[in-house]
Amino acid sequence: MLFAVFDAARSRTERYVVDASHEERKRWSSLESREPELNQAIVDVSREDFLVGNFDLKSLFSLSVGGFYSDDCVLWLGTEEMIGKTAAFQRMASVLEPIYTLFEMGMAFVESFRATANSQDSVGNFITDWEAVLGRTQLTSITFRWRTVRAWKDRVVIAERIESLPS
Repeated sequence: MLFAVFDAARSRTERYVVDASHEERKRWSSLESREPELNQAIVDVSREDFLVGNFDLKSLFSLSVGGFYSDDCVLWLGTEEMIGKTAAFQRMASVLEPIYTLFEMGMAFVESFRATANSQDSVGNFITDWEAVLGRTQLTSITFRWRTVRAWKDRVVIAERIESLPS
């Protein structure tokens, strides 16, 4: 059986596999993963009305995508490591808070938000490239690009790495 996880003791980008052929890895990963469903849930979050009431980004993440993540998942945001779903969602909320402030002030809106590429690496991790374009009232749009690499087990994400891509 494949255990594709990020090896925290080694470089943040290394992965290891325990005795599985290439075909076994692909089959196991497909059965264990809900990658397309999670990606759709993330896109759906981008369609939320961010200006309604007292908005809490951490709660939004928990309600929208929380069921896709293990309680003790590991998240790397660049080189920063968070252990546990609660810590990961809190950190993601704090990263997105400045963008949310632009929405609140009417200075930006989500023009587009989409996955631009999907693949699976040789050890069974799922790789998705993302793009978000924020429209602004007075200036040109701002484009953000990033990549997620996820390891799944028992149909939940057990490890995820998020890294910036050139815009």
